[in-house]
Amino acid sequence: MTTYAINTTRGKEFEVRDELIALGLKPWVPTALVSTYAKEKREYIWYDRPYVSKLLFSEIPDSLFLKAKDIKHVIGNPLKLSDRDMQGT
Repeated sequence: MTTYAINTTRGKEFEVRDELIALGLKPWVPTALVSTYAKEKREYIWYDRPYVSKLLFSEIPDSLFLKAKDIKHVIGNPLKLSDRDMQGT
């Protein structure tokens, strides 16, 4: 399988991830744990937020590429990552 970077609509990264999981794939969204202060509750609320907005990664076999590309909120074609991209060199 080949790893792809998938560009999505801002704020829809987790929806696209769920759609890819429904196709039987194992996508991942880099996340950061952030907080916001709720004045009414007088406490901080912690939640996951995409570390890089509009981006997620997934290994996609050739047989499912077109289905993954046609998911709502996916912008353009997924970008194929090379081995050097995956190793960070």
